[in-house]
Amino acid sequence: LFNYLLVRPAEEIERDNKRKAEAERKAELEAKKAELEAKQTALQQQIDEL
Repeated sequence: LFNYLLVRPAEEIERDNKRKAEAERKAELEAKKAELEAKQTALQQQIDEL
C-alpha cells in the first residue's frame, strides 16, 4: 500500500507534465499557423494588386 502511494503520485505528476507540455506545444503551433496565414493573406493581397 505504501509503495503504491509513493509510486502512483509520481506517475500522475509525470502524466500531468506531459499533458501541459503538449498543450503548450499545440498553442505555439496554433500561433505560428495564425501568423503564417496572416502573412499568406498579405502576400495574396500584394499579388492581387499586381
